[in-house]
Amino acid sequence: MNNRSVVLELKNIKKAFSQGDSAKIDVIRAVNLSLYRGETVALLGPSGSGKSTLLHIAALLDKCDSGKIIVDGQDCSSINDREKTNIRLSKIGFVYQFHHLLPEFTVMENLLLPQLLAKTPLKQATYIAMELLEKVGLKPKASQRTNLLSGGEQQRVAIARALANSPKILIADEPTGNLDEKNALNVMRELISLAKTKIAGVIIATHNPQFASMMDRNINLQADCKAHIYEP
Repeated sequence: MNNRSVVLELKNIKKAFSQGDSAKIDVIRAVNLSLYRGETVALLGPSGSGKSTLLHIAALLDKCDSGKIIVDGQDCSSINDREKTNIRLSKIGFVYQFHHLLPEFTVMENLLLPQLLAKTPLKQATYIAMELLEKVGLKPKASQRTNLLSGGEQQRVAIARALANSPKILIADEPTGNLDEKNALNVMRELISLAKTKIAGVIIATHNPQFASMMDRNINLQADCKAHIYEP
C-alpha cells in the first residue's frame, strides 16, 4: 500500500467521556491509523472498544480530546464547523448502521440533496444519482419514497447517497447490523465494489469475520486497553 496516497491519517487520537462529577473513562487512547486510496479496512473489536467513537472522530462528526485528523492531506484537528461540513460534503461519505434517509423524500431526492449542497448542477447530480441507483439495482425505484422500501433497499440507497459526491473516504459503522444474513452479505458486497469503483479508501466497523475477510486489511480495537489499535 505504500505506493498509494494516504487519504486519512489519525495521529495519537485520544477521547475520554466523563462519568459522574469527576471520573473519566478513556474510550480512545493513543490511536494511530493510516488509510490508503483504494484500500478497504475492517475495524474489528468487541462492543465498548470504541469503534463507533473512532469512526465518528475520523468523519469529523465528533471531536477528539487530543491528536490529529488529516483528511486528504489537510489537518482538520482545529478547523471550524463550517469547514468540517464542507470537507464532509466533498471528501467523506458516511454510512450509519441505521440508514438515516429522509423518509418524506424520494430515493432520487435523497441522492440529490448532498450533491446540491455541494453545489453540483442539478442535471449532473441527477445523472450521478441514476448511475449509482443502477449500480445498486434500485433505478426503477428512483421516484419511490424511501419509507416504502425494504430494509436492505434502504441501506443500499444510503450507500449510494454516501458515494454521491465521490468522496475520497468512505466510512461505515456496522452498515449491515440491522439486516438479515442474505441482505447483509449483498449490501456489503455492493458497498465494497462501489467504493473500489470510486477508488475511495474504505473503513468499515463490523463484528462479522466473513465481512472482514473480504477486505484488504483488518485492524483490531482492544477493549482491555480502551481502544489501543494494532495492525496484524
